[in-house]
Amino acid sequence: MEIAVVWGIHTGRPRGSKASEQRVLAAEMDRVFKGAGGRGTIAVGWPEMGDIGALPPDAEAFKRRLAEVHPDASAQSIANDAATLLAFVHEAKVGDIVVWRSGETRDVWIGHIRGAYAHVPDAHDEYVNRRAVSWRPPQAATDFSKEALRSLGQQRSFFRVKNELEFRQAATGMPLWMLRQAPTAAIEVETA
Repeated sequence: MEIAVVWGIHTGRPRGSKASEQRVLAAEMDRVFKGAGGRGTIAVGWPEMGDIGALPPDAEAFKRRLAEVHPDASAQSIANDAATLLAFVHEAKVGDIVVWRSGETRDVWIGHIRGAYAHVPDAHDEYVNRRAVSWRPPQAATDFSKEALRSLGQQRSFFRVKNELEFRQAATGMPLWMLRQAPTAAIEVETA
């Protein structure tokens, strides 16, 4: 059994959007992410990239494609976006833990990735790059330390969580003392 990685995701603003559009985006992403009956989705944008699942699992391939569609973007921006997309498509695995803080309610949602990457070009929004997720019931942000919550504040839309212990505990139900002894505890997850 592989060790589940803890990933974080947040709803950033699309390129060129205004800060005032963030509230509308937060409500829309809450709808998309939550889904029905705990069977939700995580999603990232970049619709102009096409089906990024067709790109090889190589950072340079992602950088080349990003440079084609965003010729005015800085090298650093392209490198960051390539790392985000590569992780979302090729590094995240079924069974990995995902943590999302709702932009609308500020609750913390923890779930397990239950499906491979999918490109959904007919989505009603620009978040066409998706992964299926099974969510646990949301938890109040006050259930977590400030340090844990701060670890969700990354610049990237999809990222590996560094301060993961509390989120791993919430996902597995294992006591913290046990996780401290075996911090990368493997868990089984339903994938169907």
